[in-house]
Amino acid sequence: MKKSLYLGFVTLTVAMSVVFTACKDDDPEPPATDNRVALTAVAATVNAAATATGASAQFAGAAGLGLTADDFTVSTGANIGTGTLAVDDDGVITVPITFPSNATGGTTKTYTVSIAEGSTKIKGNAAVAIIQAAGNSQQPEDGTAPTLTPGTSVPTADGGTVKFTSNEAGTYYYLVYLASVQNGPDAATIKAQADGANVKAKGSATATTSETSIAVSGLDASTDYKAYIIVEDAAENKSEVLTIAFSTTAPADGTAPTLTPGTSVPTANGGTVKFTSNEAGTYYYLVYLASVQNGPDAATIKAQADGTDVKAKGSAAATTSETSIAVSGLDASTNYKAYIIVEDAAENKSDVLSIAFSTTANG
Repeated sequence: MKKSLYLGFVTLTVAMSVVFTACKDDDPEPPATDNRVALTAVAATVNAAATATGASAQFAGAAGLGLTADDFTVSTGANIGTGTLAVDDDGVITVPITFPSNATGGTTKTYTVSIAEGSTKIKGNAAVAIIQAAGNSQQPEDGTAPTLTPGTSVPTADGGTVKFTSNEAGTYYYLVYLASVQNGPDAATIKAQADGANVKAKGSATATTSETSIAVSGLDASTDYKAYIIVEDAAENKSEVLTIAFSTTAPADGTAPTLTPGTSVPTANGGTVKFTSNEAGTYYYLVYLASVQNGPDAATIKAQADGTDVKAKGSAAATTSETSIAVSGLDASTNYKAYIIVEDAAENKSDVLSIAFSTTANG
């Protein structure tokens, strides 16, 4: 009986010991498994030209990993391309590098491409240096705005040419307001190119360091305007607003002169034929026998060509005072007609004025 009780006690003690051992809280956790793949740095290109692109770093062992630009990092002053990166048949991945856009000159700079610490796919200390060769190092950002100088504008009846010069190339923007508008637009308004009640013309184009001409049209004749101009350079620095005042010219003359006949004074071989024009210009005339049925048109009179019907011809300046044409070389006691036109400075031609006259008898 005692022996049986002893065996039962031993059995219970062992069972309890097992239970207590399994429930310990301070047992260490098993180490986590790092499934990231280690890459090997292979090579890098040397960007020897003065360009902002064209360099890359290569790492081996990247087949099937689907790596992106986020899995790599580059030292300050350069950038890695975006998206999934190309892997060749040998498992070599190419990491493209872009240098600063203002890399134009200076001393040699070295940029290091390495595996990003935060990558979930690759690990290790693989890194490769990319050399940006001499004459290709980053320069200070351009913080200087262009300076504009006005030129001599050439107005027309409906606008004209507004001229200016910038000391930097860039893009110009302009707005045209009536000169009577008190407050002109600021640089932001000019660049926005929005329509508005005050905007009479607008536009933008490339500005060089040579004189720039802006062709403006669609304006009213004989009116005062102001053009407001800015230039923005490649670094987005905007010039101060340049204001150029100009006035459109009077409208083009579209009205032909009107002629009125005067009192002619005949002689035996011609005489003086008189007329008045309401506009100055140039007169042209032909003299035909009165018996010719069809007189010449304006184009024929201006052409001044010889012909069987032409008995006299000529041209000279016409004023708004009465003009006298001295005609000679005609026959005595003969009926004639003088055909006259006047062309003004705008090349408007009057209707043909026909003046009949008769030469006197000889003696």
